[in-house]
Amino acid sequence: METQTDAIERILGPKKGEKNHLSSRRDPKSIKRHIWTIKDETLAINLYKANASEDEIKLALVDIEISLSSMLMKIDNIKYLDTGNGLKNVSETTKRLWLKLK
Repeated sequence: METQTDAIERILGPKKGEKNHLSSRRDPKSIKRHIWTIKDETLAINLYKANASEDEIKLALVDIEISLSSMLMKIDNIKYLDTGNGLKNVSETTKRLWLKLK
C-alpha cells in the first residue's frame, strides 16, 4: 500500500536540476517533506505579526518538525502578501489564511 510520503514523492517528481531525485539518494524513503497544516500556517502568520526575532522563531519551533529555514521562508511569503516585498511564490492556503487573520 502506498504511504502518504510515497504519494507526495510520486506527485512532486524530480527536484529542479535533477533527473530523478529518488535515484540520487541512497534511501528514497528518507526524503521528508513537511506538509504545512493550518496550525503551522497560523503560527507563521502570528510570528510575522509579532515581528519575531530568529531566536523567538527557534523557540516556537522546538516541538514542531519544521526547520528554521522553512519557517523563515513561510514568513517571507507572508511578508510578500503584506508588503509586496519577500518571496512571492505563496500557496493558496497561506493567501486565504492571511486574508482571514490579518
